Amino acid sequence: MTATPLRYLAGIVLAYLLAACGSIATEPGKVQTNYDHQFNFAGVKSIYIQPFSRTDAATITVSDGQIRRINAAITAELEGKGFSVVADSARADLLLSWYLITEDQVYAAPGSCPGCDRPADSDSERYAKGTLIVDMYDPIRSLPVWRSRLHTRLTAEPGSEQAERDRREAAAAMFAQFPPA
Repeated sequence: MTATPLRYLAGIVLAYLLAACGSIATEPGKVQTNYDHQFNFAGVKSIYIQPFSRTDAATITVSDGQIRRINAAITAELEGKGFSVVADSARADLLLSWYLITEDQVYAAPGSCPGCDRPADSDSERYAKGTLIVDMYDPIRSLPVWRSRLHTRLTAEPGSEQAERDRREAAAAMFAQFPPA
């Protein structure tokens, strides 16, 4: 049996559909934000950036220099929006942590942000290399209240002027919808 042009075209379309199903949830450059609709963001004035965790392989690959540069970009963006980034977690209205995924695929467990606006049918999320995730926690309840993620060009060890622009653009995109209205 010979393959007709229609079957050949159908095979190509099917291959593209399967490839799309295996891709990451966030398109490059598109920010996805979830937050707890019950949390009062109007009272947030100060934010503490938590020390970077070095507990797993994905975070070990991010250099100390890159951590400082990303923290600086986040700080500049938040301060530009009128928030105070404080050095003491006891004085903070929110605690912030971030992760830069440097491996090709990382799966996040469902329910990682209780109360956040997430699709009910999502059982796991898939991230790709270059995904920046920012989480904010309510220090009183010790619960996450806001998450933003962006597939970006950031890598574990950049040092160029383009990398600096990428960090500033990523921070601006990540916090464009913060605080939620």
